[in-house]
This record gives sequence, structure tokens and C-alpha cells, in this order.
Amino acid sequence: MGFSFLLKIAFNNIRRYKFQSCFIFAALIISQSSLIISLSIINGFNNEFIRNFLKFEPDIRIFEKKESSFSFIPNSPDLLKKIISPGIEFSATLETEGVLKANGFVAGIKVLGIDTDQSFYKFSNILKHGQKFTNENGFICGHRLAKKMSLIPGKDRAKIVTSDGESYFNLTGVFQTGLSDYDTYYIFVDRKRLSTMMDIPDTFASFIDLRYNNKSFNKSILETIKAYRSETLQKRNAALFLAAKVEKIAAFIIISFMIIISVLLIISLFLFQIMKLKKEIAFLKVIGYTNLNIMNIFNMQIIIFYIVSTLITLIFSSAVLYYLTVQKITLPDNVYLLSNIPIFISLGDIAGVLIFTFVCIIGGTVIPLRILQGINPSIVISGRDDL
Repeated sequence: MGFSFLLKIAFNNIRRYKFQSCFIFAALIISQSSLIISLSIINGFNNEFIRNFLKFEPDIRIFEKKESSFSFIPNSPDLLKKIISPGIEFSATLETEGVLKANGFVAGIKVLGIDTDQSFYKFSNILKHGQKFTNENGFICGHRLAKKMSLIPGKDRAKIVTSDGESYFNLTGVFQTGLSDYDTYYIFVDRKRLSTMMDIPDTFASFIDLRYNNKSFNKSILETIKAYRSETLQKRNAALFLAAKVEKIAAFIIISFMIIISVLLIISLFLFQIMKLKKEIAFLKVIGYTNLNIMNIFNMQIIIFYIVSTLITLIFSSAVLYYLTVQKITLPDNVYLLSNIPIFISLGDIAGVLIFTFVCIIGGTVIPLRILQGINPSIVISGRDDL
């Protein structure tokens, strides 16, 4: 059975059942496009969140020595001298919790004391123009916290109260990271000023954050920090990265049901055609065609459905994603720091969607093939049809 013959019969069957065929084309295009577009948007938001997240997360966070029962690194400057080298960004941080009081408002906060010459936090990228990181008597906070407390940079001061003491600080800047916790609860002050308020030496640090590239992190640094407790980025945020993967998988599973429904439509169309064309199929069997030969006619229809719907899907999805990328769509500014919807198109995701669709369609041919095997030519042609 030649290719051109199969192709001709397949097109004839598609034209004969125009309504059903158009419905299947639409279902396949909508289901595949929805899955590709949804995964691209999810990838975009995940990548944007992780990009903002990594601005404040270290590759390694170093705590006190393993054998120590002390909650601080006592000589952080000495430790930094041993591990700091070109290419390594760092921050020796003093951390405590407390409350912020200003303008009649009170809010729970996490206070991070850092040095003004640290290289880890890139505040110049997230502070408004003209605002400074901090000074000895100043602090900066997230935009949500400032809004909640009605604080204006350069004008207002606030009282920071911890279990170790309390002191007034001037608000010198407001940052906006896109991370809810940082924008709502975190404030940054000078580490030496915080150590004075906590009545501890200014060499103390709760932890040291390091960000590095593979070239800047050498064996001597690794040997130095072996004596200290440490956590890697992956270990500290394993639940977060797992949640991002689960979110993507869940979206794939939910929307993939649309593809499965499309496959069921194809199966129902083939079954309808088999029931309508029983006599023609019986005659083909009489003259020597096998079940596989006859099924190839339906397989050709599958190929046409798949290729045409895939091409239209790729064109339509690309157009929609391009529109979402260039079009300025307003997002809630209290939730997203974006002027448009972030898009990240993964070729792996697209290939996965197309392969999943193809496998489902091919798997769906099993049922029509079983029905074909049940057609008895002698019974159908004699009119004693038992199907």
C-alpha cells in the first residue's frame, strides 16, 4: 500500500468528516498551546523569583565552629582575611530579632547588622536614586515595611527594640527586592552599631555569607571553613527549589489532561469511521489486506492531525508568547516588581509536550486496532453483522 494511496484515503476521510476533524484539530492546538504557554510563564516567574532570591542568598553560609556552644563567630575579621580572595563576595553579618516602632506603629522585624564595605549585598541596585545603604546611625528597610510604618527616607526615625537593648535610627533608604520576607520584615543597620546595642564585641558575627565562582574558591578556603558549621545554597533552600519543580510538574499534569481528551476524540473519530466503513474494511480484508495495512490508513490520519496541529501550535504559541513579552501588561505592584509578564521558553519543555502528545496519540490506536481485528468479513458482507 503506497504512501500516496494512504495519503489520499486519509485526506478523503478527513474531508468526509469535516466537523469531527476540525474539532480534533482545535482540541490538539488549544491543549498543546495552553501547555507550552503555561510552562513558559511558570518558567519565567520561577526564574525571575530565583534571580531576585539569589541576590540575597549566599553560596555558602558559615556559622560558629563545630565544637563551639557559642552562637557567634568571635573573630570574624580574622576569618575573613583567611578566606577572602579576588572573585569572592562576602558579608560578616550580625543577626537578631525585635520590633520597630515609629509613627505610632509597631512591627516585628529581623535586624541584620553588616559592614558598609561589604560586597555581598548590592544595595545600589535596589535602592532608589540618591538613597544610601546606611551609616552608623541609619538603617534601610523594605518598601512594604516603610509603607506599613508610614516612614519616609531622610525624614523619619524609628526605634529598634531587641531583647538586648533599644536605640533610635534614622531611615536612610528603602529597598525593593520582590521577595516578600525581605521587603516586609528585614532591616539593615551598621554591624558595629548593632553590636554596641547588643553589648557584644564588634568583631562578633552571627554568620559569614560568601558568594563565589569556581575559580575563586580554592582548596585553602575549603580547608579553612572545614572547622566551622556551614550550609550551601542548595541545602538551605532545598524545599524552595523542590516547590518550584513540583509547581511545574503539577501544571504539566493538569493541563496534559486536555491532550488526553484530544486523544480520546481521535479514538472516537476512528471508531466512528470503522463502524461507518465496516463493509469497505471487510472487502479490503477479503482481497488480502491485513489489519495492519488497514490501520495504516488511520495512522496516516494521525500523522496529518499531529503534523498540522503541531505546526499551528508552534506558530500560535510563539505569537502569544511574543505578545506577552513585548506588551506592557499591568501586574499588581505590591506583588510583582515587573512591568510585563516574564517569559522563558524552554526547548526541552516544548519537545516534552510534543513527544507526550505523540505518544498518547500512538497509544490511542490500540483500541481501533482491536476493533479492526474483530471484524469478520464473511459476516459483514453477508449482512449478518454482529458488531
